[in-house]
Amino acid sequence: MEAWLPLECSRCLDTFEQTLVAEIGDLFVYPPEKADDPLLAIPETGILDLNPLFRETFVLAIPLQPICQSECKGLCPVCGGNRNVTPCEHQEDNIDPRLEPLRNLLSKS
Repeated sequence: MEAWLPLECSRCLDTFEQTLVAEIGDLFVYPPEKADDPLLAIPETGILDLNPLFRETFVLAIPLQPICQSECKGLCPVCGGNRNVTPCEHQEDNIDPRLEPLRNLLSKS
């Protein structure tokens, strides 16, 4: 099953459409008395409501931190502008000298 869901990027806060793909492989049982799980039993009426199953499957497929694109640069921490749209020319803040070794580790990568 596929569904399209409007989400908000957790980095730049832009809205985008995410395609959710869910595979459902549940086996339903009839008559209902033979079912181990009552949710997987086909009722005597023969009408099977799949909405709860689809909803649960798609809710679990939604990413916790949706990202519009893998190269998303996010928001500028100084002015709040979207770095994907306009580059910011802010000067870097002075870093605490105790954290300078961490900056050196990042610059080596």
